[in-house]
Amino acid sequence: MNKQRFLPFKIFINGCFFIPSPTNFAKNICMSIFLSIFTTKIKIMKIKLLYLLIAASFFNGCDCHVSSSDLSRIDSLVSAEKYDSAYHELTKIEPQMINNEEDRAHYCLLLTRTSCLTGKSYPPDSVMNLPISFYGKTRDKERLCDAYYYKAEYDIGKGLYEQAIILGKKAENLANQTGNVGQQYKIIELIAYINGICGNYDLELQNAKRTLEIAFKANKKEWIVSSYSKISEAYQYLEEKDSAIIYADKVIEHLNDVSKKELPYFLNSVGFAYMAKDTEKAKQYLQMSLSYRPLTRTMENLAYIYKLEGKEDMAYDLWKQALLVEDNIPPANILYNILQYDLSHNNIDSTCSRLYDIVFIKDSLNNVLKDRTIQKIQQEYDEKAVQEKHKQVVLQWVATALTLVVIILLLLGYIRYRQYKAKLLLAEQQMLIINYLDEINRLEDQSVDNKQQIAELNKKINDLIEQDSPRLYHGKMLYDQVMQNGATVKWTQDDFKCFIDFYKASDFACYARIMRKHRNETTHNIFFLILLEMGKEDKDIRQIMNISQEGIRSIRHRIKKKK
Repeated sequence: MNKQRFLPFKIFINGCFFIPSPTNFAKNICMSIFLSIFTTKIKIMKIKLLYLLIAASFFNGCDCHVSSSDLSRIDSLVSAEKYDSAYHELTKIEPQMINNEEDRAHYCLLLTRTSCLTGKSYPPDSVMNLPISFYGKTRDKERLCDAYYYKAEYDIGKGLYEQAIILGKKAENLANQTGNVGQQYKIIELIAYINGICGNYDLELQNAKRTLEIAFKANKKEWIVSSYSKISEAYQYLEEKDSAIIYADKVIEHLNDVSKKELPYFLNSVGFAYMAKDTEKAKQYLQMSLSYRPLTRTMENLAYIYKLEGKEDMAYDLWKQALLVEDNIPPANILYNILQYDLSHNNIDSTCSRLYDIVFIKDSLNNVLKDRTIQKIQQEYDEKAVQEKHKQVVLQWVATALTLVVIILLLLGYIRYRQYKAKLLLAEQQMLIINYLDEINRLEDQSVDNKQQIAELNKKINDLIEQDSPRLYHGKMLYDQVMQNGATVKWTQDDFKCFIDFYKASDFACYARIMRKHRNETTHNIFFLILLEMGKEDKDIRQIMNISQEGIRSIRHRIKKKK
């Protein structure tokens, strides 16, 4: 059989099954090999349909799906701040090559993120919303937080500040839960930025100070400089000029710690702070900022100084240039200045004047409404966050209290168990002593010489008391003290109990007789009754218990009354 006839089928199998995820380089090699065989073995005038089908199947087999590892590799490029490379890799991927829902969400998030970080045009809403939907279901908090953040960045660019602040507050809540410092910083910075655009300067200052706290905690120099810059701008808008300059000077001290990409923003911030006190110094920093990169705010600030100096034509040129800059800054103020200049120089007729009035009033009303709405949104989210935090604190306290209760109960149970075991052991030891004493009494009553056995039994009693039972040993010491009429002034309640425990073991008959007659007596009264059983007279008892004769009469009266 001609083996050449089966060559296309072998190639088809290799293309479909043995090359599951080839790179572009591998694909090109496979295609080249196939084409060379295809053109060599088949005559041009006799191409069969079968070979065409095999070719199509082969190329389809080479164009396989994108794996999770491919996306992880691109994610690592983003983590290494190689945003252009990551974006370039993502543009090579066709969405239909992604079969897994999780990988598709990851791809959409990476595309949205790299589009934002490289300044490219954002993908469609459906692409940006997919990670929010997917990670909202899987509760991957860090990725959901990123999805909210970059969608908020997009909404800011479109002027959708209410939607952006809602997404920002959702992201902030997630970042607080995960404790991711990088996410916390960039999200609070974004919230501060939105408040600054909308004129909520108190909230801008409040959030800018929060970013500074995070920056110091993370020890990130560029974050610290950026926070100083934001605080300075907020103070300037609040017309607290001295405070604005203090933080502007802090920015100047750390300009060497920032990248060239961010430098124009910080230079503009310094120039803005000095506009009210030193216009020459302000111009110096603003012009320096423009030498790095044209920014709408910088042009607007410099044009304002030119206008104050009477250089209206130079200011007018800057305003017109500022309209061409795309950095998501609302053009309302610039348009207002241009219209005002045109009106003062008779560049337009009275219709434009009325148009200006309408635009100005409309923008003013919109801004007031927008500011109040955004403030309300933040207030609602903050109140909700406080309630959630309070709820968590209460739950933590309840859990802690329950844990403590369980621990205390376990300890009490353990203590009671130890006490019970100790009581059983003591009772066992007392019983042994009682048995040994009974055996000694029995041996003493016999006429036979049992001195050796009695000595052995006495030794057992002594060993049991001195070595095995600290409580009985302590009771014996107290008993010997009482036998010498020693005072019990310094005795504790437990000392009296130890004495009674030893007496019970050493003279069980007398102890049993006392307990039969006086079941419910106190420890001190039982001690008094034992002293009587020991043959102690009143004068001895007075000395031992350190009481008067009246005290003895009182004890006897209580015992008799209770009996």
